[in-house]
Amino acid sequence: MLLFLYRFWKHSIFVAEKLLSCINELKGKGNTAKGNKSFEEALNQYNRGLKLSENGINLERERAILYTNKCAVLTEMNSLQDALENAERAIENDSTWSKVNMQ
Repeated sequence: MLLFLYRFWKHSIFVAEKLLSCINELKGKGNTAKGNKSFEEALNQYNRGLKLSENGINLERERAILYTNKCAVLTEMNSLQDALENAERAIENDSTWSKVNMQ
């Protein structure tokens, strides 16, 4: 029984690390698109990262970062109401994330 639990635990850690890696990859693609002024593509990548983050636990900081990044893109697009809503979602996920307060 202990061997089974150990293997399950190790597999769970592997899955969590893979999930975080995928989220960070999407965030990176979004950041690249934002830098290239491809705002719709950036939003698409951030939204994909957010969708993926729903499958994990303890990903509040990652969600806050993604929402903050969306806020920055939406501000660039002059979609200020949507930017504000994303800033609020970022705060809901992690009120200690300082970058959202600067947006």
